[in-house]
Amino acid sequence: MYSKKEIFLLKKELMAHFDSYPQILVELTGLTRPTINKFFSYDNSVRPSNQDLIYSTGIELIKEKLKKRDERVNELEELCNSYNHTATSVSSK
Repeated sequence: MYSKKEIFLLKKELMAHFDSYPQILVELTGLTRPTINKFFSYDNSVRPSNQDLIYSTGIELIKEKLKKRDERVNELEELCNSYNHTATSVSSK
């Protein structure tokens, strides 16, 4: 159902963001680890509904991780801007 390229890219992103993405997918999807491993090994014996579940759950995990990272970056920028404003105010006195 999914091309090798799609699965490879999903696996690459999951590996970049999570230490144990197969275990996380097992917990979130309720599927077995062998099923998760078969999907990422391009095994066509994984049922299409399970492929959809694994793929969509993986995409959601990545989206959530990136959203949290963006929130932390924005928070850091706000802190830096606040610090710069405070430092400027103090130095101008």
